[in-house]
Amino acid sequence: ELGRVVHFLPQATDADTFHIGPRDVDFEAPVLYVGIARWPNRRAPRWMTQNGRRFHLYGRNWDDFPEGKFVRGNYIDNRDLASAYRSAAVVVADHHGSMRSEGFAANRLFDVLASGGLVLSDDVAGLQELFDDTVPTYSTADELESQLRVLLADKALRRRLAGAGREIVQARHTLDHRAAEILTLLDAL
Repeated sequence: ELGRVVHFLPQATDADTFHIGPRDVDFEAPVLYVGIARWPNRRAPRWMTQNGRRFHLYGRNWDDFPEGKFVRGNYIDNRDLASAYRSAAVVVADHHGSMRSEGFAANRLFDVLASGGLVLSDDVAGLQELFDDTVPTYSTADELESQLRVLLADKALRRRLAGAGREIVQARHTLDHRAAEILTLLDAL
């Protein structure tokens, strides 16, 4: 459409910030959701609330929404995010509609995995290619609850998915990998 070659580079993680480390009791939770009430009816927190699922929510602008009763704080400092991600049993992620349909995986997926955490994401085109089978997905409120039940009941499964996901991110999806890809593309010009 543009009349020129376009190269897509997916998001990546900053391996200096998001890495393995100790858990933090302040962030221990069965289910963690981090996100601003940026658009109406964000699916994951809305569905978890409708399903009666308790979760820890960090983010701004939730006061006028039913999900607001789960808010633990308005913000997690970037230097504490890795610890928060690995301290929760499951981190739930969701994407805006166009990101989901066009295959733009959010940075959160890369960061959670790099930190040693397990992420459950809404189904985004291309996740399999990015992360193999290490990121379980959901498309409906019922699937979200079903996936949470399975994951929360099986610590060995959570460890296996988190470990394999971390290896994939370290091997393919750091900022160093993206910089190398950009340099390779520039060399080809």
